Amino acid sequence: MVFRDPWALALTPEPMRSAVESGAFGRQLDELELRPSQGGMLARALFCELALDGARRREGLAQYAILAAGLDSFALRLDPEPGPLSVYEVDHPASQRAKRERLRELGGEPDGVEFAALDFEREELEAALARSSFDPGRPAFFSWMGVSMYLTREAFRRTLASVRACAAPGSRLVFDYPIPQERLAPEFLEVARRKNESLAEMGEPRISTYEPAELHAELAGLGFELVEDVGPEEVDARWFRGRRDGLRSNPESRIAHFRASG
Repeated sequence: MVFRDPWALALTPEPMRSAVESGAFGRQLDELELRPSQGGMLARALFCELALDGARRREGLAQYAILAAGLDSFALRLDPEPGPLSVYEVDHPASQRAKRERLRELGGEPDGVEFAALDFEREELEAALARSSFDPGRPAFFSWMGVSMYLTREAFRRTLASVRACAAPGSRLVFDYPIPQERLAPEFLEVARRKNESLAEMGEPRISTYEPAELHAELAGLGFELVEDVGPEEVDARWFRGRRDGLRSNPESRIAHFRASG
């Protein structure tokens, strides 16, 4: 098992939950050759939470801000070891209302989490976190998953700058990003094209890709030091080697880990 999340299915809304339970969703993934996309989601979750655990244990980080949290279940799975951790879920007000309603149906919101509502198009991250108990003077861990591909480059830069404004020296940032399609091997290009067309038809077009070296330089200009940037080869070697079910890394995506300098 790559990543265990006992709350994922319970949080998933209908009719997707039924599709997963019946096996229809899995069959569709196979038909559309999207097991790598599924693998990429699992890998980025595992990478992020391993990095967070390391920062808690080695550096005592005690604040975790999940940007565009969606249906993330981390707060429900929070391990009290190695010490207290305050969790801040940042997302659009409508998304948070739907999630909190589902949490109440499942028994209530978990302890130790605060919901910081934010419309990313109208407000900066600093304003949302200022309405919570988040302390910008203390190092924090920020995760930002599954978002960079849907943003314009300007919106992407603006959000990174907003994170840096909230990040005390020693803070961590983990996010995933897609590389340009021309860098993909020929056998992956057609699958990527079909997936992107499908997303566009659903009203969620992927509009941006990023060159690793350029991205690292941009983050350095904002005051972030690169800790690690892993691509599909490293991900496969760490977590998918030897699997026989088709689950593997997403060839389109990389995962980056940065530390706020200062």
